[in-house]
Amino acid sequence: MTEFRQDPGSFRDPNGHVFWLDGLPYRSVTASGKDDMEQLQQSGLADELCADGRLVPFSVDGAMPDGATRLKLSPLPWISYPYEWCFEQLQDAATLTLDVMLAALAKDMMLKDASAFNVAWRGGRPIFLDHGSFTRYINDRPWPAYRQFCEHFLAPLAVISRNDALLGMISRCFLDGIPLDLASQLLPWTSWLRPSMLMHIHLHAKMQRRFADSARKKGGKSVTMPKNSLLAMLENLRGAVRSLRSPIPQSAWHDYYHDTNYNEKAFADKHRLVAQACAELAPTARVIDLGANNGEFSRIAAQHAALVIAADMDHGAVAGLYRSIRGQADSRIYPLVQNLDNPTPGLGLFNSERRPFLERCRGDLAMGLALIHHLRIGSNWSLAHITRLFAQCADTAIVEFVPKDDGQVQRLLHSRPDIYPDWTLEQVCQAFAQSFSKCQVENIAESKRSIIFLKK
Repeated sequence: MTEFRQDPGSFRDPNGHVFWLDGLPYRSVTASGKDDMEQLQQSGLADELCADGRLVPFSVDGAMPDGATRLKLSPLPWISYPYEWCFEQLQDAATLTLDVMLAALAKDMMLKDASAFNVAWRGGRPIFLDHGSFTRYINDRPWPAYRQFCEHFLAPLAVISRNDALLGMISRCFLDGIPLDLASQLLPWTSWLRPSMLMHIHLHAKMQRRFADSARKKGGKSVTMPKNSLLAMLENLRGAVRSLRSPIPQSAWHDYYHDTNYNEKAFADKHRLVAQACAELAPTARVIDLGANNGEFSRIAAQHAALVIAADMDHGAVAGLYRSIRGQADSRIYPLVQNLDNPTPGLGLFNSERRPFLERCRGDLAMGLALIHHLRIGSNWSLAHITRLFAQCADTAIVEFVPKDDGQVQRLLHSRPDIYPDWTLEQVCQAFAQSFSKCQVENIAESKRSIIFLKK
């Protein structure tokens, strides 16, 4: 029996929507979007963008019962959201959107939609996924998605760059992009001295308010923009995006593995134990690396699995991992900013338009290396909570136990009372036994730490 499911995040465009048949993605193109889709294909733009990896490949796959054209889409390994990306990921996604727009103009087309949610990832490369965003270019028409691009990309990048990486989370509050008047207030006065910030954010915000007022008056003239002016504006936007810099210095977490209780032999033995477990994975396996840090062990998993979701709360660590795979479409690692104390919830319409992290991160193996002592002692999770997390993510897991007399745990206990009598290897294994039938412990050579192998 055929299983049909409409994507809950695809419903706003009257020209079509994304849906799933038997687990595979498709897009419908209604009569109102047919001409634009034909132009996308006949102009050669689709072939050009798909060939160089900037657009999700697709093929015409017949007609829908209602007469709409059906497109079969190339599946994407993983979907993440802009508020889960490090600064460099958002910057590269913005650059891709502008490059796609410039390529479209060369074929007398343009993007009518510049949402950050139109970008996904193939390894370390962003890829545009909204085939319904392309429309025919009309002479002297301004870019209809200009404000949306500034709110979804330029504003958050500028606010993050001039303040703190944690403000990347602000996009969770504004799914339609950061309002430009708010972005203008959040930026320092020195940003008014930068022509690109002045034009695309500060003056843009003022003009937006003025236009909203004048639009209520009758007889208002429509705005025009010659194509050469539009091209110049897009190039200026691209330069503005690329000129922004991440505010993150080398973080303590980024250099975590240079500041642990491991000597060279112990660290090598930890590598061996993790590699041994990952070698048993099927080639199609998905691995969830929670607390991945700079991806040291994500890389081991990626040698055996098809996909590794490398999640960490530290923007600097995630950025370092992303930079190491940047531009590599064949990378199996997907870096992600994720705070397990406050994971991405379901957002948007009925809280289902953008899916929660814990719903998307189901895999074949979950890894928690040098993680659970932070959850138990740093965040006061119960052992039952920790067990639930790993049981929810996968049927098998690799977890590292760090005892109380380890320097890392002592640092956590330095500023708080020791109210964790259950923090012993024995009691941790007993807790995991509530959800996993197998609990095998391997001691790491020349270390007091242990690796726990779990299986349901």
